[in-house]
Amino acid sequence: MRKIVVNRPAAHVFSHGTPRAVSENPEQKSDFYKNLAKVLNDNNIVATNSSTLLPSSFKDLLPHPEKYLAIHFANEIWNNNTAEIMGHSETSHEVYD
Repeated sequence: MRKIVVNRPAAHVFSHGTPRAVSENPEQKSDFYKNLAKVLNDNNIVATNSSTLLPSSFKDLLPHPEKYLAIHFANEIWNNNTAEIMGHSETSHEVYD
């Protein structure tokens, strides 16, 4: 089973189905990723829905930057079942699958 962690402003991070909130503050987000790194295993994929901060700014805080990417959901996701999935320069192509 794969865990997906979603990180977005004033919204949720899902880990074992438990929502977490992380603001668009770079220092808070860095602290969050440093703490998250302590509990991630080799199978975890981490995704952010940050609208103002680049994933490349935080990738080195995680144990597997190749498993870190961004997901941006379409406006009116309830009508448009679409999302953009974007990696950074080190994101592995396998995590897109």
